[in-house]
Amino acid sequence: MKGYKTLATSIPPENLHNEIISSTEIKKIIEAVLDSSKAEDLETIDLRGQSSIADFMIIASGQSSRQIVGFAGKIQEKLLEHGMKVRSEGAGQGDWVVLDAIDVIVHLFRPEV
Repeated sequence: MKGYKTLATSIPPENLHNEIISSTEIKKIIEAVLDSSKAEDLETIDLRGQSSIADFMIIASGQSSRQIVGFAGKIQEKLLEHGMKVRSEGAGQGDWVVLDAIDVIVHLFRPEV
């Protein structure tokens, strides 16, 4: 299990927890956000030992573009509280969003897309 010390430059230093967080902890945070937000078809794939890109891939779907973008925003907000700045792709259109949270990749999409 890898540990990362992450700093988000957009957070004032007094609000930054500056903690070390593992990929397993990142995964749990993301799963909790998606579960409480009523994401559908939530699936976590353990990639440890199988891929050098990530330790986990989390896949979930939502009913609308607005909901998908909302899921992504909540995940980014929650991880920012832990000092992590998460990169995203696809939020502009909202049919799908991919989040890169260090060793956890999140793919959110509308099923019909």
